[in-house]
Amino acid sequence: MFQRVGTPRRWLWPLLRPLEHRGVVASGWEHDVPFHIENRTVASRAIGERTFRFARGTWVMRDAVALTQRGRVVDELGPGSCHRRVISRVEDC
Repeated sequence: MFQRVGTPRRWLWPLLRPLEHRGVVASGWEHDVPFHIENRTVASRAIGERTFRFARGTWVMRDAVALTQRGRVVDELGPGSCHRRVISRVEDC
């Protein structure tokens, strides 16, 4: 159970809604949200699916994380060709 999901800043909700439709971030603000997480590995990628049971309906967030040959961590958010890519680089200290 998530205690809180989203943002209480109502003015942000319309701005976040397009990302919500792409499964990237939830718009709105809810408390005590039941959720389920399913993780699996496919072709050396960690695939995650998070299902939230909001009062307004079910919402799913999907992502895929992989390590590139150049040492970058790539997290693809959202489905298929609509995904957004977050790239990090892992370096030795």
